[in-house]
Amino acid sequence: MMRTPLKIARAFRRLTAALDIPVTGKMRIGWNDCQTYKLVARIVEEEGGALIAIHGRTKEQGYSGVANWDAMRKSRRRSRFLLSGMETSAR
Repeated sequence: MMRTPLKIARAFRRLTAALDIPVTGKMRIGWNDCQTYKLVARIVEEEGGALIAIHGRTKEQGYSGVANWDAMRKSRRRSRFLLSGMETSAR
């Protein structure tokens, strides 16, 4: 769904309206070079999401390569959400 942020908005809007429990999500910073994490994090927050975990790699990277800690820091400054980088220390 990272490629279609409007679907994410509709899903969170419907879920938060229908459920009496916190609605959370997990995402990567993007699919490949298209990094939509800032937009998606803002959408989730605006649509009532309680929490989102942001994995610091793209879908294309999988679990290899270096997490994009700069992107995660920027996202953290803009919202109240969790960050996940799968590394032992931030660089």
